[in-house]
Amino acid sequence: MLDFELPVTESNRSCDLLFIFRCRKSFAYDEIPLNMVLNTPSGEERIKEYQIQIRDKNGSYTGTLSGDTCITQLVLKRNLSCPKKGMLKVEIENLNPRMETEGVFSAGLMLIQH
Repeated sequence: MLDFELPVTESNRSCDLLFIFRCRKSFAYDEIPLNMVLNTPSGEERIKEYQIQIRDKNGSYTGTLSGDTCITQLVLKRNLSCPKKGMLKVEIENLNPRMETEGVFSAGLMLIQH
């Protein structure tokens, strides 16, 4: 499980929340199931499950390749309303039933305020 806290520095603005996943090209899975729990600075909670596609049904990578690394981005929330300043708290859980997911370099979030 990954926990993130992102500062919302402007009130009454919308923002996009992106998940960035970096793995080896030899990564064993075509997709990863994720669960997201998002808590806004105003106390609102949102929960949603996602599938991050690493490869399409033809075996082609859906993200950007850089050497031995595949970088895939997934929009978790688009135009999320943030009426208050404060911390946006996000919990990401890997729903893959394996104990470890080999070949992952990093996973992160990016908050783009509009």
